[in-house]
Amino acid sequence: QSLEMAYQMGEMDTVWKGVIEILKLDPSNETAMQLLTGLYASEPKKAEEFKTWARGHIAKHKADAKAMHRLAVTLCGNEDFASRTPDVALEAAKAAYEASKQTWAIEVYAKALYQIGNLDRAIALQQEAVSAAGDGDRPTAQGVLDYYQLCKKLQSSTN
Repeated sequence: QSLEMAYQMGEMDTVWKGVIEILKLDPSNETAMQLLTGLYASEPKKAEEFKTWARGHIAKHKADAKAMHRLAVTLCGNEDFASRTPDVALEAAKAAYEASKQTWAIEVYAKALYQIGNLDRAIALQQEAVSAAGDGDRPTAQGVLDYYQLCKKLQSSTN
């Protein structure tokens, strides 16, 4: 509640510090990660501070696949291209993948690779995700794979 009041009053440094404290207690808190990313996107001066925090979070929680997945998903989904951090998203996604070979971890790593243009590796990982997916998740995983393969085909035809 105090964070909400600080936010409403424009006290973004207080909000920033509060969100960091939440993530210390709950490293995979989705709301806190989204808020932190939103704060960073709206406060470009926080870019280096955000990257430092994110890299420290990855180093501390790299064995926590859920926390790494949540961070990678949040960073990959940042719609503000000017504030995207594909390098940090890739680090978090790789940590999620290394901590868990479950479909969701494989897919976020493939997505991070896709976003930096490494289509061959993204396709290979997405194929792995399709193979690992349960029957209910396989059509969605296959749809992503089909999309990556189409992108590869289009990339090849325009070179």
